[in-house]
Amino acid sequence: MRPSALILAAAGLAAAQDASSNCTDGLYMIVARATGEDPGTGRVGVVARNVSDAIPDSTIEPIVYPATFANYTTSESEGVAAMTKAIKDRVAACPQGKIALLGYSQGAQVSADTLCGTDDGTGTLFPDIPDLGPEYEENIVAVIMFGDPSHSVNASFNEGNATKNGVSMHAFRVTSL
Repeated sequence: MRPSALILAAAGLAAAQDASSNCTDGLYMIVARATGEDPGTGRVGVVARNVSDAIPDSTIEPIVYPATFANYTTSESEGVAAMTKAIKDRVAACPQGKIALLGYSQGAQVSADTLCGTDDGTGTLFPDIPDLGPEYEENIVAVIMFGDPSHSVNASFNEGNATKNGVSMHAFRVTSL
């Protein structure tokens, strides 16, 4: 093995050990902010902080994505990719860890599309995205979404009192969990 490959392998092992040593007994919250909000947790971060205060040893991770309106479909797709990576990385590092997804507006759509996937029948407006898969069901213990523009009133997984479809329901179909 070349010395540079050995150094990279050692660095990868150290990173994996660091990631697993960061496992906590609390909740790992992955937060997606709303369209136009500054990078970070946005308004929904208040909810995450309240949960973190109530559940000791919890962690909040804001996902990094554009959250723009001008290139909404690209922005939302990048959010889905970032949230999917955050979930997979966390489960790989902490297989017994408990995860909550939180999203507001575009961030809520990111959360829903990450879990359920999308399929508008054409793949032209939003790219077709497969659902996250059942291997993460035991890790994801909560999903909190506010103001989801893709909300479908008749979705089987709905909880709460929302009575209207989101503004982009004409654009694609959300599959069930």
